[in-house]
Amino acid sequence: MIKRPATAADLPQLIALEAACNPHPWSGRQLEASLAQDSVEVMDKDGQIVAMLVSKSLFGEAEIYLVDTLAAFRRQGLAKQLILGLQAANERIFLEVRASNVAAQHVYAALGFRHIGLRRAYYVCDEGREDALILEWSR
Repeated sequence: MIKRPATAADLPQLIALEAACNPHPWSGRQLEASLAQDSVEVMDKDGQIVAMLVSKSLFGEAEIYLVDTLAAFRRQGLAKQLILGLQAANERIFLEVRASNVAAQHVYAALGFRHIGLRRAYYVCDEGREDALILEWSR
């Protein structure tokens, strides 16, 4: 398993990964824009992208936009590895997580993130809208 920056050649795999992980996935256009202007780190297993983290860092602060791990590779610490790399390079990190995504909340809590706010009706879901918890990590 290799952790590496994504490239434009990875776009088809990033689109497939996002579609497999999210009921309301980012579009190919959004992922393509992130490759151009954000940081996109991936976990690569023999040429297959099995996890990714999309973020933006500026002056020691970062925001995590997206974390995806293929179902068959979950609970192996891949998202944790990606986030630890971001923590090593920043003083503070912010993110939103679905209120219903308890598994992700546990991962973030184990990495030192704390709940600092709520965005009501932030995410689209099959039932309409879902709240997002705002989390922060700092050294």
